[in-house]
Amino acid sequence: NGSFNLFGRPFDLGFPPNWRDPAHPLEGKARTETAVLPHWSRLDLETLEDDVKLIWEPSRFGWVFPLVRAYALTGEARYSEAFWELLQSWREANPPNLGWNWLSGQEVAFRALAMSFGLQAFWGSFQDRPERAAALAQTIAFHAARIPPTLSYARAQNNNHLLIEGLALLQCGALLPMLKDARRWRKLGLSVVERALRRQVSPDGGYIQQSTNYHRLALQAGLWVARLLQAQGREIPQSVLDALSRMTQWLHALVDPVSGGAPNLGPNDSAQVLPLSVQPLEDFRPTVQAAARFFLGGAVYPPGAWDDLSLW
Repeated sequence: NGSFNLFGRPFDLGFPPNWRDPAHPLEGKARTETAVLPHWSRLDLETLEDDVKLIWEPSRFGWVFPLVRAYALTGEARYSEAFWELLQSWREANPPNLGWNWLSGQEVAFRALAMSFGLQAFWGSFQDRPERAAALAQTIAFHAARIPPTLSYARAQNNNHLLIEGLALLQCGALLPMLKDARRWRKLGLSVVERALRRQVSPDGGYIQQSTNYHRLALQAGLWVARLLQAQGREIPQSVLDALSRMTQWLHALVDPVSGGAPNLGPNDSAQVLPLSVQPLEDFRPTVQAAARFFLGGAVYPPGAWDDLSLW
């Protein structure tokens, strides 16, 4: 119906949205989608009237995850078709490396992760449409190639940007092993993730950004890293396991076991890398439960609706 969940709230953007200017879905759609876009390196954030996050948020592709969940639950083709229609409209409005949606390496990484998740989840629907799988793989490859040129910026920030971008490189390299750069992406991605967790997690398990929500985001990214390496039969570095174990214990200590709530410390834009739960955004139990099962050896809450992320 054109309702998208952004910053933890629903927004009516139309279907498909005006990807270049989603904050104004009805005004100037033809103008913005036909204008010639400059290369991302020539853009200046100071020229924007509104916060660039209003452009970036729908293009993080968080909408992939509810479509995947609906497809897994029902098997109905309309969900995979919706995924494909949105993807195609985004590709047409955002050619590789042109425009605001290619400016930030982290935003590119979020999108690459969502597309990788979608490619695997909708694989059954692509069996008779190999051209769709090829087009999606090509788009993911463009995203992976965009990340390394600005990794120095992510390193300088030394926060979740670095962790998410490293994870995206690791995931894209694992998903597309036939590409000549895949091995380099995997190697670089894992080294970036190891460095990020080594420098960003304190001895008591606190996260460098001093934000409960970004702590959850980083822990979800760590879950993705560990599960990906495990699925490939690769060894998970001990430094990664140690850091994520400490992060799990820290967040568990803050979360109320009855409501799943936690103190709203620090910045909170509702970002998640694995939004795979029926629980409200304020419930941290799905992430804590999944992380505890992986890094602490077992569940810390009794069975309940907060187990869905663990199942995924």
